[in-house]
Amino acid sequence: MLSWSACSEAVSNRVRIWHPPRMPYPPAKPPMKFSILAGREVSTWSEEWKHECEIRYLAGMKLGERNEALDGVKDGLRGIKSIREDAAAAHLRAEIDRYAALTAKG
Repeated sequence: MLSWSACSEAVSNRVRIWHPPRMPYPPAKPPMKFSILAGREVSTWSEEWKHECEIRYLAGMKLGERNEALDGVKDGLRGIKSIREDAAAAHLRAEIDRYAALTAKG
């Protein structure tokens, strides 16, 4: 009878398992995307892109949901204001307004 290690050895000798290559962190040439807020292409690994994604997500919420996300809910979840302070929440609101103005059709 084979032991567990002998059994796994026998299987690994017969079955070739493919492992994808590891991605370097960050990649040598990260993908670039146009940022509406920055007005130029930015790396998708940058803080600018992370900020734009957060603003787009918040801007896409209904006003009541956005206010809950920013201010928190009385009886439940903490909002961004309680985690990052009032100034950060105010900055996000200003950025959401700026994003809405830049993407307005008209």
